[in-house]
Amino acid sequence: MPTNGAHLDITERLNALQFDIEKIETKTRLGTIYMRQISGAERWNLLQIQAQLQGEGVRRLPPALVIAVALCKEDGSKAFEDLDAAFKLIDGKLTFAEVDEIFEHALRVTQLGKKALESAEKKYSSSQSDESGTNSPSSSEATQ
Repeated sequence: MPTNGAHLDITERLNALQFDIEKIETKTRLGTIYMRQISGAERWNLLQIQAQLQGEGVRRLPPALVIAVALCKEDGSKAFEDLDAAFKLIDGKLTFAEVDEIFEHALRVTQLGKKALESAEKKYSSSQSDESGTNSPSSSEATQ
């Protein structure tokens, strides 16, 4: 059984951990940005949001949301505390090309990657197909 000393040691070590920060030179109007790795809790939150959006018929997690979670200040602290406001700001102020470029960086830095997001999407789609009793794609998927 661990002693209190061992517990304090691991607690102190966990509290001392910091996320890796990456300085990124973009071709966007923002120029230099900073992004950080995300915690397991932040990843879980994004996947929960993705599941909720899929329930509303939105197939993918909006890139601006992933960007909002990954962007940070130079010291590594979060750039945004309110994800909804950050999403609206990013989505409303950046061009599609700028969002696309920064999104690619965000996927890499957060290690979410397209495969992780697509995997969650497939699991959701599969559960929806199973519930409806069919595995055929919807008409909108068939036309894409």
